[in-house]
Amino acid sequence: MNRIVSVWGKLLCLFCCFLPWMLEAQTNLVPNSGFEKFSGKGLFIAAAKPWKNIYTVDYYHGPFKLHDDKKVEPHSGKSFAGVRFQKNYREYMYVKLDSTLKAGHHYTITFWVCFGEWSTYSVKSLGVCFSKKPLNQQQVEQVPPEFKAEVGNKKGIVSDYKWTKLTVPYTAIGGERIMTIGNMAPKINKDFKRIGRPFKTIEAYYFMDDISLCEDVHADTTHSKKLDSLIVAQQSLPIDTFKTVSAKDLKVGQIIKLHNIFFEPGNAELLEESNDELDYLVTFLNENPYLEIRVNGHTDNSGYTLNNQNLSDQRAFAVYNYLLRKGVKNNISYKGFGATKPIATNSTPVGRSRNRRVELEIIKKNE
Repeated sequence: MNRIVSVWGKLLCLFCCFLPWMLEAQTNLVPNSGFEKFSGKGLFIAAAKPWKNIYTVDYYHGPFKLHDDKKVEPHSGKSFAGVRFQKNYREYMYVKLDSTLKAGHHYTITFWVCFGEWSTYSVKSLGVCFSKKPLNQQQVEQVPPEFKAEVGNKKGIVSDYKWTKLTVPYTAIGGERIMTIGNMAPKINKDFKRIGRPFKTIEAYYFMDDISLCEDVHADTTHSKKLDSLIVAQQSLPIDTFKTVSAKDLKVGQIIKLHNIFFEPGNAELLEESNDELDYLVTFLNENPYLEIRVNGHTDNSGYTLNNQNLSDQRAFAVYNYLLRKGVKNNISYKGFGATKPIATNSTPVGRSRNRRVELEIIKKNE
């Protein structure tokens, strides 16, 4: 009897030791992950607070009737969502996570999808992207690959009209709080796959349910490829760049790279982490008012050419505007170059990271 008690005591001790590990590993950071909390009105996903939609993501509170007594049941509970993709049109839904993601930590994203049987096409990829603040459609399409997690199938994600579990890993850059779900391909037109039925319009429709994001607390974070690839964002140079620059030695046409300028993915809003570098630049320019400079913005080649051009213009202007607001008297201009002047390959995360940059160009020395 004592031996049995001893064995059960050891098992209980082991269970208590592993319980915190189990609970921590299974904590879902996605609020209202099954869309069960319903505001009582509305046909779109915004009715399932705190979820929000870009365009019109459908919300189903109960089974969706098809035809011939067929219906789509939720994967669990009573509610689920529906996302539509068409030529030059795609819908997204996003949510604020319960806590901010930690740099270098590994996470697993899981969501269940069911292919809409009336779809004439499927898409080859579905996934998520992360940001610190909510993004609009154009900004989502500009999100760098390092902030995305996608699952794909060259033959299309069809799922035989049954609920299918999709799982994808993600290593956090740090500070992500908004998760957006949808098709993250740079160009939606190139991500469709015809499924062999007669068609009048290009449309792929997916029901979604039970979204989860859990930290893999015991994953090896020693060698993170995503972090290693972010030369600018995570391994930036010391902020005293301009202490080592002599204005007298600068030549017209010379480029000075700003190593510590940070923006939201696909966005032109300067993050607070940029202030130290920019304030050093303000001091440098005030000490050398005879320098005429131009702020140059650059992107990688992800997404549309026009969007890249606009984003580079906006980011260059954000730095230009910061300098003016700080009282810099130098003659300053700004210009965006989009992806036309890469300094590295765009075929790797490392190269794309280097190509997304803001630089100063010496235009004239009015000594």
